[in-house]
Amino acid sequence: MTLIERVLKMGFIPMICPQCGAQVQLDDSREFGFCSYCGTKIVQEKVVVEHRGNVGVDHSTEIANLLRRASEYMQRGDTDGAEIYYNRVLDLDFDNEIARKAMERLNKIVKEPNLSITATTGKLYNKKASINVKIDGIDYGTIFNGNTGTYKLNVGTHQVRLKINSVPFYKLDFNVEIKDRFTKLYYTATCKLGNVIEIK
Repeated sequence: MTLIERVLKMGFIPMICPQCGAQVQLDDSREFGFCSYCGTKIVQEKVVVEHRGNVGVDHSTEIANLLRRASEYMQRGDTDGAEIYYNRVLDLDFDNEIARKAMERLNKIVKEPNLSITATTGKLYNKKASINVKIDGIDYGTIFNGNTGTYKLNVGTHQVRLKINSVPFYKLDFNVEIKDRFTKLYYTATCKLGNVIEIK
């Protein structure tokens, strides 16, 4: 411990008299003092002691408040607001288990269409052809040539069935996987000679 740090710990601040140059010690609880040698009034200045090394900061109270705010937003159904506060928690505590689990749940909430299918026809195929779309056995209607159908699917694996409306027996089945809310899938379904559908 340096001399300055020892003096600070005792409640006194070492200073130099601006009049006579003498070293004096002033009570740190007062704004000013007097030189014990010449009587000059000395006004204290702020003394900053530099600490080297890592200094831990306790954010537990702030984190608790942020988690409460996030919970309030979740209860109101405002997942966007909740996400902001959970991310602020993770900025302070990267491994916070509550915030991480909450973000995992939020990432599974799909809000926008994540599957797009565009219907086209080959050069020699009937331009009036249309494609019927079923996903997980549910009929999602028809996509006409040149148009795009968009669908919002939950996280997980889904079966898509495409069928040319004018062809009774042909169908094309394939699976799509929605990993999280950020997943975006785009397909082009082309009706071709032989009454088949090609997916790209």
